[in-house]
Amino acid sequence: LRDFQIIESGICILNGESVSCVRHQPSKEEFTDIKVPTKKFKGARSLSLTWGTLCILSDEGLDCVYGSDGNEQTYHVEGDWKKVVRLFPSGYNTVCGVDKNEQPSCVTMETAPNTVDGLPSELKKEGLKVLKFRANQEARCALVEEGGARKLLCGWYSTMEEAPLKDVVDFAVSEAAACAVD
Repeated sequence: LRDFQIIESGICILNGESVSCVRHQPSKEEFTDIKVPTKKFKGARSLSLTWGTLCILSDEGLDCVYGSDGNEQTYHVEGDWKKVVRLFPSGYNTVCGVDKNEQPSCVTMETAPNTVDGLPSELKKEGLKVLKFRANQEARCALVEEGGARKLLCGWYSTMEEAPLKDVVDFAVSEAAACAVD
């Protein structure tokens, strides 16, 4: 087992170089079965699962399945994803990841295979250094340093704003909250 992701009605597992997904039973919510790529992913290390997108990170980069109800498309996402070590879901059709230095990359799936840079604009500010980034389905937060001061920026399907927390050294993000250690 290399990674797994759970959403309200299903789970996907990255086992070695293969992916499998199953529906939670019994499920009262409607769950669209995710089309899972049958190919092997050499050096697979992380996956991301949201309602609209399943992505697998491997030595080949980032591969995603986008869409549902028979309209799924599988494609390779362009960009420098080989340096990314861990993926995070970040909304219905966005996946983010961090490299070994915690520098984030995000991509938003539009009409497959078209993608756009999904990195929040607040993290692209000149002079801002991202120290740690995490996301989970609806929320994303980043511990940043700007002008020698640290602050935690968080957003839930919106722009990222400074959280009213001081002296943050670490944090975790869930779908409805962020918790921090000072």
